[in-house]
Amino acid sequence: IHYAVADVTNKEEVQAVVDLAVEKYGRVDVLFNNAGVMPTAPLSETRFDEWREMLDINIMGVLNGIAAVLPIMKQQQSGHIISTDSVAGHVVYPGSAVYCGTKFAVRAIMEGLRQEERENNIRSTIISPGAVSTELYTTINDPENREWVKDLMSKGAEGLSLK
Repeated sequence: IHYAVADVTNKEEVQAVVDLAVEKYGRVDVLFNNAGVMPTAPLSETRFDEWREMLDINIMGVLNGIAAVLPIMKQQQSGHIISTDSVAGHVVYPGSAVYCGTKFAVRAIMEGLRQEERENNIRSTIISPGAVSTELYTTINDPENREWVKDLMSKGAEGLSLK
């Protein structure tokens, strides 16, 4: 097993991970875009820095991964790009408009990828989990929202009741 640490917002670091895979294994068969943050808050709070962070990680991180592997997969005439979306990419809920927007964007990007690269035998898949107990809630800066999401994640989908 080989690994490298990379910041998904840094396209050179993402490319270095892909280059390592090619160097060690001669090809890239699968990319899994799985980085994300969720600092949710109502739009009226105008949390510009949090919005930028979500856009950079949740959307540009996916695009940086795709850009790094796509030339290789096209040359191979095969590959599979997987991205974690979210139920939030299908349903918008209060206090999460920007987060949901980033997840809707992932859906659109992955659908566009599917349409553009199907003739190159490059598949695309989104995974849209609901409430899952992870550390994602720790990226929420609003204490009340953070506790609500933490509680929701501990209960799973059956605990969902929107505010």
